[in-house]
Amino acid sequence: MKQKSKSISGSAVFKIKDSVLYRMECATVILMLYMQHNSLYRLYDGGAYIWSLIDSHRTLDEVKSQCVKVLKIPKSSVDKEVGGFIEHLFLKNLIELKTNSKASKMV
Repeated sequence: MKQKSKSISGSAVFKIKDSVLYRMECATVILMLYMQHNSLYRLYDGGAYIWSLIDSHRTLDEVKSQCVKVLKIPKSSVDKEVGGFIEHLFLKNLIELKTNSKASKMV
């Protein structure tokens, strides 16, 4: 079942779901196998970098800030590009909100 979201709080902290297996190849590619649906996803460059930041410690705002610094994403489009990408991962059930973080909530 897909989750619906209007927007994700900047203080939300995400983690990779336990049902998702992944590996890095050549430091730019992540292969993910979503066990429930037997789906294969490939993330390159920017997507792989964002995936590496989803570590149960960084807030969405911190991930966006890192993307502005490292990937040189303009501040004016970071919400749409990075926030949209993370929301896509969330809606595909590849990542989830860290449950023990009181700042993690959907608005």
